[in-house]
Amino acid sequence: MGEIKKIINYLSLRGRSPWQSRENRNTHGITSLRFVMTVTKELFYILLTALIIFIAMELIRPNIVQAYINLNILLILWLMAGIVLLVNKK
Repeated sequence: MGEIKKIINYLSLRGRSPWQSRENRNTHGITSLRFVMTVTKELFYILLTALIIFIAMELIRPNIVQAYINLNILLILWLMAGIVLLVNKK
């Protein structure tokens, strides 16, 4: 009777290893999405901080940042990160 329960349990796992329970099953899709959302959130905050610092530097001394960095690219990346965060917010 014990062997039949093992076989039924193995078949109910549907492709997962028999020693892995249903609670501990592999969730690479959810984990990778969570990782991407974490990276996007951190990127959003980093770009926001950089934009605030660069704009403050530009107000203090004009063309100190724009001579080396195009702020439009930072602004576009910041907006894209914000849109991704808003679209995937649960």
